[in-house]
Amino acid sequence: MNEEWGIEVLGPLRVHLGGRQLDLNGPRQEKVLAVLVLDADRVVPFDTLVDTLWDDAPPDTARRQVHNAIAALRRCLGPLRELIRTDGRGYRAELSSVPHGRERVDAHRFRALVRSAETARAAGRRAEAVAALTEGLALWEGPALAGLDGRAVRIAADKLDEKRLTAMERLFDLRLDSDEAGALVAGLSELVATHPLRDPFRRQLMLALHRSGRQADALEVYAQGRDLLAADLGLDTRAELRLLHEQILRCDPALDRPAAVEQTAPAGPGRAADGVFRAHQRRFLPYDVTDFTGRSDELDRLVTLAGRDESATLVVTAVDGMAGIGKTTLAVRAAHALADRYPDGQLFIDLHGHTPGQEPITPAAALDRLLRYVGVTPEGIPDGLDQRAAAWRAALANQRVLVVLDNALDVGHVRPLLPGTGHALVLITSRRRLAALDSAVNLSLEVLAPEDAVDLFVRIVGAERTAGQDAAVRDVVALCGCLPLAIRIAASRLRHRSAWSVSHLAHRLRDRQRRLAELVAGDRSVAAAFEVSYVQLDEPQQRLFRLLGLHPGHDFDAVSAAVLTGSTVAEAEVLLEELFDTHLLSQHTVGRYYFHDLIRQYALTKAEHEEQQAGREEALRRLRQHYLNLARSVADLSDPGLPAAPAREVPSAIPGLRTVADAADMLAAERANIVALLAGVPSGSDLEQTWRLAVAVGPLLVRNGYAEDALTGYQHALDAARATDDLHGQAEVQTNLGLAHRALGHYEQAGRALRTALELCRTTGDRYGEARTLWTLGHVGLLRGDYPEVLAQYREALAIFEQLGAARDQAAVLGNIGVVYGYLADYRQALAYHRQALELSRGLDNPFREAVDLLNVGWVHSRLGHAEEAWSCLEQALARTRELGAREVEARTRWAFGDFLHHTGDQAAALGWAREALVLAREIGSRDLESQTLNLIGSIHRSQGSPEVARDCHERALRLATELELRFDQGVAFEGLARLAGDAGDRPAALEHIDRGLALFSRMHPGRAAELRLLQQQLGP
Repeated sequence: MNEEWGIEVLGPLRVHLGGRQLDLNGPRQEKVLAVLVLDADRVVPFDTLVDTLWDDAPPDTARRQVHNAIAALRRCLGPLRELIRTDGRGYRAELSSVPHGRERVDAHRFRALVRSAETARAAGRRAEAVAALTEGLALWEGPALAGLDGRAVRIAADKLDEKRLTAMERLFDLRLDSDEAGALVAGLSELVATHPLRDPFRRQLMLALHRSGRQADALEVYAQGRDLLAADLGLDTRAELRLLHEQILRCDPALDRPAAVEQTAPAGPGRAADGVFRAHQRRFLPYDVTDFTGRSDELDRLVTLAGRDESATLVVTAVDGMAGIGKTTLAVRAAHALADRYPDGQLFIDLHGHTPGQEPITPAAALDRLLRYVGVTPEGIPDGLDQRAAAWRAALANQRVLVVLDNALDVGHVRPLLPGTGHALVLITSRRRLAALDSAVNLSLEVLAPEDAVDLFVRIVGAERTAGQDAAVRDVVALCGCLPLAIRIAASRLRHRSAWSVSHLAHRLRDRQRRLAELVAGDRSVAAAFEVSYVQLDEPQQRLFRLLGLHPGHDFDAVSAAVLTGSTVAEAEVLLEELFDTHLLSQHTVGRYYFHDLIRQYALTKAEHEEQQAGREEALRRLRQHYLNLARSVADLSDPGLPAAPAREVPSAIPGLRTVADAADMLAAERANIVALLAGVPSGSDLEQTWRLAVAVGPLLVRNGYAEDALTGYQHALDAARATDDLHGQAEVQTNLGLAHRALGHYEQAGRALRTALELCRTTGDRYGEARTLWTLGHVGLLRGDYPEVLAQYREALAIFEQLGAARDQAAVLGNIGVVYGYLADYRQALAYHRQALELSRGLDNPFREAVDLLNVGWVHSRLGHAEEAWSCLEQALARTRELGAREVEARTRWAFGDFLHHTGDQAAALGWAREALVLAREIGSRDLESQTLNLIGSIHRSQGSPEVARDCHERALRLATELELRFDQGVAFEGLARLAGDAGDRPAALEHIDRGLALFSRMHPGRAAELRLLQQQLGP
């Protein structure tokens, strides 16, 4: 074995040989190699390998498949195959027989360096220990075995990750004893944020801050850890931290740095020339791909552009090209190569400009995420696009930061995201050439160079298989148009057909004509590559492939695949895995598959050409019915007690759907697919199925924070109900439409939809629908402070629900009546209604209603001063919302925790809860909760002595509440501004705010009005 080689597991698994990276052809071989090399020179029993590949559910053919995986691994390893030895009881990776064999595996080298550091430390050779640990930690490129799943693999990876953290702790201890305390603060702060319950990092950060003359900050770090332990685990801080805290309080000389220490090691791996440890920056880059091939000129150009002018304030490079040509792969590879030049951070965001099944991320939403990446607090993020762009430019001023804006829609999509000043590099990828982007250098990707295309093909198929067939290999890649995606498909088919030769594959490619004129690279068609893959499938595989092309969503599982084909789930699962093995499908998580968008177009074309129209319509009808059954099953689990479905549509069993947690996971996985299905154009008998699906899934989407998706589905459903003149269907859709509009703050639209629904229900005599619509109308009026009218609507709805025996809906209305009394500050009455609602919900075993009622009971207890009862109820509510995935109720529960803690005086903890509520409110589009939370955060900042921040929060809450006509929140904002003006001695402004608040509160909230009048009296005449 004369060539240089190495195996990396401290990050993604990689095998290098002679300067190139070997392709192991799939996760099975990767898992087997990982387990063998980590247990090097020892026999790994056969049963252990079975468990590694299948956890607790191996197939009957497990032993044969393990043998096959070992054989495939040996083929992939080429000259390294001799490392894998067979033993009677299993297999072993024999590294010790190779000179320096163990050192060529980064995990073993890391362990050896850690042992060496321990020996040096024990002997008092501190600089040597620091150098060894620094070298060892520099071997890491991310979490161990990143990208591999399975219990055995994750256990091994977790052990390695723990050793890494322990090594970091030891390194920081050694460096703290040198004169480096100030340089360590940044890295330790990020470690404490990432591992908040790991005491050694918190201790080290406190000590580094103390030795840097920042005693107050050191004490605050202790307080944060103490509060976190108490809140999350109910524990007190450990004795070691308490002792350090006491020592810092009294400035104990024992904490000073030892007088005589060795100098730290010179700059090297993991250490910059200035001695600052750079291992814990803001790094958000995806992992680099393992089989990157070619693109050396393009990569060199990107790297050269970044370094063309060290004084340049901004370098923007836009990489464009057709789908599947490798834009993101190149950008990520370049970003990793350039990372060291941008020590202040490397950021990545997928803008979803061309992602199937997803809307592009708006520039404002992208800036919200980017600003949080660089440490801006949620309430510190401005509202408007221009303001956020300005804040982004300010945050990156004088920073050396690399930003990858991936998958951009057009120039307008990225222009607001560009930094202004600072030594920044921006890499943009897009299917469109962004020629109009000022000062940008455009790099248009073409197909691979012929020699790179050949290299990619040989690496996939294997050097042995292609030996002596150079001319045939060149023919194949030329017929594939040198497009990476086409080459991968063709090579994969050859690899899995042992009877074929490369010449045979080339012959088959030559016989194929263009099928998809739009799928071209220059003047070359790639359709032949897809066709040669397709024609080698057997009939069941071909049929599944075609029908999956009809699936409107982004991904799918074996159940929906079985529904499309009318097969069993087990049959569909086998076919999906076969399509996955041929690279016609991809897999982003276990059990869920997706098409590359070019292959999706190809599959859809095959379906349109080879499936009769009646067959296509029937497949989609089965899919809609499946998702209708799924939505109803999820509702039955999470919110039982709703009216039963018509007898002919009783939900069928959904595999894997047994618990509330299953329901939440299933809805999250299938949400985008259902919305995409609703966006289709049904006909005839499918129209009723369409509106029923929207009505079934819509409320689940709203309560889980996807009201926009629900709104889209309802609009299509309303068209379907109107097309058949179905008044009952129109009424149901209009009621749900009103609920979605209300969740999004569209109160005028909500009112119109609900009034239309109420008229339709009364026309058709639908008493249940009438009550539900009255109840929903009450929700809209509640936010606007129309309490007398709201109470009348709620009571009328309650009477009808009682007549109909709809206990679940009775509980909901009772809870809402309690909310009204809470707004009126009649907390005793509110508590009585909320307790009635909770009792009913528990009797129905309804987890969603129980979570809402627990939240309401807890909040009222907090206002009555019942601290223990309040905390207990809110904790239970939060646990329920997490289990359900009910993000809106979770956000409101977090707000309630913040409100409770604010009123009990724990402002630091209150701010944490309120910020979490604000982030969630923005993510789910709940604008009324955003306004409410901004007011709360403003009050907290006032209590903490930050009047400017408090004023900004109240003013933003006021603007939002005014826009939405939320009179109660407007009044709260005026009250907050009045108190701030009074604190500042600005009596005229305070009185003006009081007058405006009184104008709102006098008729809807006597208690708040009385508080304002008292404040008015305190300010004097």
